[in-house]
Amino acid sequence: MMIVEKIIPFFTPVWKFNIGDKFDTDIARCYQIQNEAPSTKKSNVGGYQSQNVDLKIKFPDLVQRISPSLNGIIQDSELKLSIDNAWININKTNNSNNSHYHPNSALSVVIYLQTNLDSGQIVFENPTASGAFPIDDSIKHFFGVYCISPKIGDVLVFPSYLKHYVEPNLSSQDRISISFNMV
Repeated sequence: MMIVEKIIPFFTPVWKFNIGDKFDTDIARCYQIQNEAPSTKKSNVGGYQSQNVDLKIKFPDLVQRISPSLNGIIQDSELKLSIDNAWININKTNNSNNSHYHPNSALSVVIYLQTNLDSGQIVFENPTASGAFPIDDSIKHFFGVYCISPKIGDVLVFPSYLKHYVEPNLSSQDRISISFNMV
């Protein structure tokens, strides 16, 4: 029998882990930051996106909670990385984020503090050109987009080159997340 080797040259991982559901203090701090400084205009369509926030000062408990898993992912990626810039996202009803990527960084992270099934999925766009070819979308690894419906406490880590967007929040509850890049 002939040996067939499977080669995956352009593998794009997305890591996911959950750090629980107790974020009352962190959510209050997010609203405090929103009240202290105006929103930036980046990928957000409506909603609030803060200026750079020092996670270690503003959210030390959160940093401690994510560190063990994040350190494992950094080891897995075989990179020497540290947190570069961080920001708060607060999306009210009908707010969303346009398709974008995070230049000048290696990995990007999003931590979901408040979300529900109607508050919008994060949608990752396939970085390959496979969408331009007549391949059945049901075939694993040949889809045009990959959607994740985040739960409270979910942490997603992905290569910063991976284009993504966030669907509109169809809930009456604010979707609150903290994002940061690693270099």
